[in-house]
Amino acid sequence: MVEKYRYKIQNRLSSFTYWLYNEKFLGLQKVIDVILKPLETKLSEEEKNKHIFGANVLRSNGKITESQYNNFIDNLSNRTLIYTDENGNIDPKGKWHYVNKLNTNYYDLAELLTELLIRSYNNNSVVSKTIIQSLIGKSSDIETKNVLLKHKHKLPQLFNDYLKSPQELLKFTKAIQRTSAMGEKLEDDIVKRLTEIGYEVIYQGGNGDYIDMVYSIDFIIKGKDKIYTVQSKTTQNQVDKFMKDSNWGKYKEVDLLIYPSNTKYKIFMVKDKVTKEIDK
Repeated sequence: MVEKYRYKIQNRLSSFTYWLYNEKFLGLQKVIDVILKPLETKLSEEEKNKHIFGANVLRSNGKITESQYNNFIDNLSNRTLIYTDENGNIDPKGKWHYVNKLNTNYYDLAELLTELLIRSYNNNSVVSKTIIQSLIGKSSDIETKNVLLKHKHKLPQLFNDYLKSPQELLKFTKAIQRTSAMGEKLEDDIVKRLTEIGYEVIYQGGNGDYIDMVYSIDFIIKGKDKIYTVQSKTTQNQVDKFMKDSNWGKYKEVDLLIYPSNTKYKIFMVKDKVTKEIDK
């Protein structure tokens, strides 16, 4: 019976966006991190060297402090990611897997939590029944969030009891794959356009890049006499959130935010709060 409400539950949960994974709220990011930890592998020497090169560019051009640089380098040996072979099996020598982004993707987290709540509900869980009734009923968002928060401490047990294995999490990456593909294409298009008008790309991270994860820098470009750090965004919502967060002091290492707007690319200069345009 509850199955017919699956998409209603999932859509309601995804509407809570970052609230789902933020530790101050439901905290699913930490839950996912703990479960995936045994599947992770340390970065290869090749990857570490790439990151060291990127960090050196940032330090030598005053984008990060000496302290930030040392901290970044010191932590590289402890950085881990999940890799799989062509068949999707865990393989330390394989390719980066999209599940690495699951802990902060609220669409896929909503699908995952929905699945586990339904499995628990079908096992006659009173807690899951209460949560689901709030999600599909007439409760306000605040009321439903309060119900979820009341049972937040039980989430690890929900995952332990109803997740078949840590590897099952690899299946919950549909939204991640879709948004990642969009982001990768946009980034490549922007890089291509910038090189056409005379910029040189010095560093481009790609998936699993800790320069991006730590400093929110997608790539680094060189103009005639200056180095610029760049973050690219695909949607206006992402742009609005970036600008809001930058006003609160985040993204201090980012010089330029670049995003598409009709036939143009808009370039927001983070420190000067000035926006310019170039043709696509």
